[in-house]
Amino acid sequence: MSRKILLALAYVILVAFVPTASYAQSMSDPLKDCENRTRTYSLWVNCVTETVVRVGTLEGNQRHPSKQVELPSIAENTTSLVDQTSAPDLAGLALNFAGLKSQTDSTDSNDNGASGTITTSAYALYAGATGNDPLDPAFYYAHPDLRRFSFTVGRDGGEDDSSDGSATVLGFKALIVNGREVVKNRRRLDAILQALDDSGPIFPIIRDAITAYLERELSGTLGFCHQTPPAGSSSTIQFLRTCLNGPALTTTVAGLTPKQREEIFEIVATHAITTASPLLKLNETTADVIGRIRRAPQLSFTFQSKLRNNDGKDEYRTGLLFDYGVWDRFNVSLNGTFDYADSKVIGGDTRAGRFAAEGIFQLTPNKSSLGDPRPLLLSTAAEAKWANNDKSTYTGQLKLTIPIPGLTGVNFPISVSFANRSDLIDEKVVRGRFGFTIDITKLLTNAP
Repeated sequence: MSRKILLALAYVILVAFVPTASYAQSMSDPLKDCENRTRTYSLWVNCVTETVVRVGTLEGNQRHPSKQVELPSIAENTTSLVDQTSAPDLAGLALNFAGLKSQTDSTDSNDNGASGTITTSAYALYAGATGNDPLDPAFYYAHPDLRRFSFTVGRDGGEDDSSDGSATVLGFKALIVNGREVVKNRRRLDAILQALDDSGPIFPIIRDAITAYLERELSGTLGFCHQTPPAGSSSTIQFLRTCLNGPALTTTVAGLTPKQREEIFEIVATHAITTASPLLKLNETTADVIGRIRRAPQLSFTFQSKLRNNDGKDEYRTGLLFDYGVWDRFNVSLNGTFDYADSKVIGGDTRAGRFAAEGIFQLTPNKSSLGDPRPLLLSTAAEAKWANNDKSTYTGQLKLTIPIPGLTGVNFPISVSFANRSDLIDEKVVRGRFGFTIDITKLLTNAP
């Protein structure tokens, strides 16, 4: 079984990461798609400005805590008591180490070992199979429904004091209601572009800043692009009328290096999405739009399983997951599921109803309207299970998700849970767990 799990993981990683190189290049060269709109310099500048806003919005959407990277809640060795409605657009890796456990009786046992899963989406698999850049704007906006479906595969180490042993974890998630999908919020995003348009002075400011940058960077190499500049004009106007006009414009723009495009991106971002008095309304509009998108409700269907080779129980969980943003820094998640344990012992099957709730509070405030890429999260959760042939089980959890400095998308979750465990024996258990999660989308979005 372990060999099969490793092969499955290797296949998913291979397929999911086929487009990684092109994606990293796309994010370091975000203005490449504007080259087909270089009929006039004004069209190109407008395309650049719109791209900065949309890419920034896209990155803000990737940073939401509703995108679950951790092991699913059905796993024993997981820091997630409650599941989130969605998954990363590309892939997420989770590794949980053996936890610490304290019981009210004399039994002293720890987990059987590390557990790990990889989660990817139908969109990432499709992008890898077709060789497309998964976050190329045109490709991304063309396939919103594929991002509704995600898959999880991995291993749960189990517990030393359990006869069930380790298990293969397989999961599937489908978004039914996706209020936070960027593509379906185009009308709201248009409000940002309208605010940009209404901000009047911003476009000549951006245009002049880009023009000055291009002249400073390229005039020494291009000169006046084999044309005669207008007499009596400044060097910037001369460069604009020759190298940024007519057929020469396409050649000039196409010759920009990825670094130069990135610096142009930063010039626009400095004027378009940072707080400044002429753009106060624009920033307020941006914050409002992004906030509404991030707080929109999401509902998904989930199916999870733990499969064992030995005589241990095979376990299944299916039901609905719901997320809702109460306010900018507080998100609520609810789970309502049906749990089934298929025992090898006749008459030993267990059926249970389960309800779980979690509140996720962002301790660190957003540094901009587009969101802090590395928030510090504090979560409190509670779970209740009512089985057909056992007593009720109640569990509470406190979790802190710590971002790893310098590695956006890499987090260190630590959780402490308290359970009455009355479904098994009359004891109470306090358990601590920790591990690492890597959201590939966030990691690549902030790659240099």
